[in-house]
Amino acid sequence: QPLFEAFGVEQVLDSTLNRRVDLPSGGYLMIDYAEALTVIDVNSGSFVGRGKAARLEDTITKTNLEAADEVVRQLRLRDIGGIIVIDFIDMARARNRDAVLKTLRKALDEDRTKTFVVEISPLGLVEMTRQNVTDGVREIMTRPCPTCNGEGVIKSEETIAIEFERRMRDLAKETSAEALLIQMNPRVSAEFTGSEARVLHAIEQETGKWFHFEGSEGLPLDHFAVLLEADRERVLERALPFREGEEVHVDIVEPHMYSPGDAVAKVDGYIISIRGGTPYVGEKHVVRIEEAGRTGAVASLVDAPAGDGDGKPGAADDGVESKPRRRGRRGGRRRSGAKAQSASAASSSE
Repeated sequence: QPLFEAFGVEQVLDSTLNRRVDLPSGGYLMIDYAEALTVIDVNSGSFVGRGKAARLEDTITKTNLEAADEVVRQLRLRDIGGIIVIDFIDMARARNRDAVLKTLRKALDEDRTKTFVVEISPLGLVEMTRQNVTDGVREIMTRPCPTCNGEGVIKSEETIAIEFERRMRDLAKETSAEALLIQMNPRVSAEFTGSEARVLHAIEQETGKWFHFEGSEGLPLDHFAVLLEADRERVLERALPFREGEEVHVDIVEPHMYSPGDAVAKVDGYIISIRGGTPYVGEKHVVRIEEAGRTGAVASLVDAPAGDGDGKPGAADDGVESKPRRRGRRGGRRRSGAKAQSASAASSSE
């Protein structure tokens, strides 16, 4: 058996990359790295003390004492150096603050790396410095995220949709085509097709163009591609993923929000409202498409009783009469003529 595996070294190394460190009592540490310093926040978590007579101050002090030992352990494991600020939970009594500081200093005495600790403040903050010996585990074992470049956050779907909205208006000015078929991540396209597609209708009314969407889970959130620019009938023919009368195998994911008894399935962001599907949420079933629109479809169950659903349409928003087409699911179209677009490219071009 490998030594690292036998002594749990690899498991401990992996744990040093986690932002959260749990404490024995139920509290936890949150370790955040900044350019100038490292901040360690102590939280009580689920620990509320033991027994009916447990006092909040005692609970806080116990959590802070555990945290003091664990903080030093993490400093050594991660080899964190420079300025370090530890935010202990506020303690009302001075003697409790002194006990926590004493525990911290005692643990640091066992650390061979040079440290300097400032007195704990009334707010429970401890400032300290620790000599830099190596680059630290985090710097050695990781690299910045290629998606957010180390920022730790990405733009929300709503923000990206607003950027795409501006770009779609630009596209409408640049093309003489009547309609456009755009591929984007379903989580973003839902911002346009949700709430009765009010956003989409507003763009179309302003630009005089028709926009149709094709979902692709593999496409980054901040990218989209123009798959086709043509007249509305041709774009619609390619855009509709299903045809009336077609039978499709789907996952029924949730009850319908506005139609009791009905349920919803989603295929690459395309919403299929299933009549009488509520009892089958979480199951896979074959459904028959009864009405197909550009933002969604209405279907009935084929391999299970249809239930007592009222059968109200609602997903097929435009009532377009469709022609038969051999396609069982979204995807499989040629991408050779696609024009890749992104929010970042849009901002730079503007």
